[in-house]
Amino acid sequence: MMEESKVPLSKSGSSPCSALKTAYNECFNRWYTEKFLKGKWEEEDCVLEWEAYHTCILKRMEERKLSHYFRIESSLHPKDKD
Repeated sequence: MMEESKVPLSKSGSSPCSALKTAYNECFNRWYTEKFLKGKWEEEDCVLEWEAYHTCILKRMEERKLSHYFRIESSLHPKDKD
């Protein structure tokens, strides 16, 4: 018999980050259709939504002891430093 996950899900049964993911996806889709496709876009659109979702995902990875995967990916694709 399989053991149940030791990390509880929210009452709705979904990931704790799902509301943040939805907010980011909605923002991105709105930006893409209303701005990008019309050639009117700014780099700052959806940054707050992305950062909140990204932070949540990183926290969940740390809780599940998976953050080393993110560090490996970051070392393979380092950001340009200003």
